[in-house]
Amino acid sequence: MQAFTNEVSLVLDGELAEASTGARFDTVNPATGEVLASVAEATADDVDRAVRSSQAAAKKWQRVRPSQRTRLMLRYAALVEEHAEELALLQTRDMGKPIRESIGIDLPVMIETLEYFAGLITKIEGRTVPAPGRFLNYTLRSG
Repeated sequence: MQAFTNEVSLVLDGELAEASTGARFDTVNPATGEVLASVAEATADDVDRAVRSSQAAAKKWQRVRPSQRTRLMLRYAALVEEHAEELALLQTRDMGKPIRESIGIDLPVMIETLEYFAGLITKIEGRTVPAPGRFLNYTLRSG
């Protein structure tokens, strides 16, 4: 069985960073008590920095052509699919949920959702659109 114990940093301004206080906490497998990772513990200031960074990134994202956004989202979905077993195992170890749910439900739904919204990027028209399952999706043109 693969060990996932490692150090997890924050991502601030697109770079790996430690929490401003240097504080960390362990995340453990609830089934075994095994430490999975030591995680940087964000402060309110770190969260504020992350929000400002995401707002700046959103402005950059708006300048990316819709067709390129679609390609990037589809690439992300493909990477999730490529690593689905590893991601499902990590989720199961972190949350304690059955692996059959992680691999059989959560990851496929995530991939399908990414692909669905990748396809919507070039179709924002300001109307309600069909969605798989019992979900409602709608687009809203802003601005």
